[in-house]
Amino acid sequence: MPTKITSVTKLLPLMIVLLPGCSAQAPNNNIGTSNHAPLSKKEQKQVEVLAYESWQNSGINLTRGAKVTIRSMGRWSPWPEVGMSCGPEGDSTSSIVGEAPWIPLCALMAKLGNNGRPFLVGPFVQFTAEQPEPLFFAMNDSFNFLQNNSGALSVRVTIEYPNTPDTPPYSSKQ
Repeated sequence: MPTKITSVTKLLPLMIVLLPGCSAQAPNNNIGTSNHAPLSKKEQKQVEVLAYESWQNSGINLTRGAKVTIRSMGRWSPWPEVGMSCGPEGDSTSSIVGEAPWIPLCALMAKLGNNGRPFLVGPFVQFTAEQPEPLFFAMNDSFNFLQNNSGALSVRVTIEYPNTPDTPPYSSKQ
């Protein structure tokens, strides 16, 4: 028995020198994480757009390069007295023109910034923001006659922000 203890005792100084250099790296338990930031950040916001108000600030300030998806649903009316109503796609058969004549009457439209050119949103649209600006929504109707409008659309905005040091998520006015 004493022979075995002597052989281990002789190897002990050698083990102390060799073992620190032979240590195994601890496993990375943070699966899916790395030292690099994610490529983008997604945000979603639900907005109610009223038929009887002109340009409504969504509370979303887009940043350059943000990929935006807008989906809308519901019904509203530019002329409830005669029973006219439509969804976000508007009424392309109407001879009446709204605030933006190139967009169907009663359609959901949007613009970027206070002076942006209105564009059709309808039930679905996607685009990439070219510069930082707030996002506005409205029904395409003559803004002089909004007081008789009724209804609202539910609008869901999904924004995928590029990962840059100066790209904050959208700011929401609450």
